[in-house]
Amino acid sequence: MPQYLAVAKLVELGGFSRQALLGGTRAADRARFADVLALLKLSAQAHLPVNQLSGGQRQRAWIAMILAQAANVFLLDEAVNHLDIRFQ
Repeated sequence: MPQYLAVAKLVELGGFSRQALLGGTRAADRARFADVLALLKLSAQAHLPVNQLSGGQRQRAWIAMILAQAANVFLLDEAVNHLDIRFQ
């Protein structure tokens, strides 16, 4: 279940579709994951399991996973639900 994954691993799952079959995670991908965590102010929580985060931090972790996909378009339903005002 994703709630028991560390935040960094959850974000890394977002980039899974871009990985080569046997190549693993590339350095550029790891840099993008770190940038996304920094952007959403989750770098300090990267080692924590998702279930230990507050509701707002958890929502930001899921958004970080989505941003890690580096897609051109995102369709989100109530994406700012549970976020603190400053992150909305």
